Amino acid sequence: MISITIIIIVITCIASFAAFYNHKLLNEWILNPYQVVHHNQWWRLLTSGLLHADITHLLINMFVLYMFGQNLEMYFQYFHGSNGIYYFLGLYFIGIIVANISSVIKHRDNSEYNALGASGATSALVFAFVVLDPWGMTIGFFFIPPGFLPNIIFGGIYLAYCVYMSRKGQDNIGHEAHFYGALWGAFFMFATQPNLIYQFLEKLL
Repeated sequence: MISITIIIIVITCIASFAAFYNHKLLNEWILNPYQVVHHNQWWRLLTSGLLHADITHLLINMFVLYMFGQNLEMYFQYFHGSNGIYYFLGLYFIGIIVANISSVIKHRDNSEYNALGASGATSALVFAFVVLDPWGMTIGFFFIPPGFLPNIIFGGIYLAYCVYMSRKGQDNIGHEAHFYGALWGAFFMFATQPNLIYQFLEKLL
């Protein structure tokens, strides 16, 4: 049976490539907070996570999804049986929505602001993994290669980086979406399995 991770990757790639060549689709699905708030186009909170700015943007997010998605799928299936798929879908797709909320609030009156990409959701997957294995050394990010830092240290640096770059505001990357997506990933794991709170704290101490 094909994993839900692979299905999401295929759907996202199809949607992203379609939007590369179909500007009408892009304009209807991209996150435009003004359209969301003033014209009740709330679907954009979700559909924007299926679109990407270019092939590089798409490949990075799909690589992260592939690397962490299948492991988390197996984890949820182990603990929740056949319902595990719904936990994974909730983590990922609600992660897209949660990551976009801050942008909607901040830019609700700016009709020129647009955002797209699955980075908030993939950040959620990464931080769900941080919760499960805080002292593992499996996560990397640009100048920090896998195996260089424990996951929990990487997570702290990543969040600090997102806050710093968001305040600096000198690029077109949605650092706030990454930050809130990451927080959602950790929150989701603790909320759906409260025992993980104690396990996580025990591992840290």
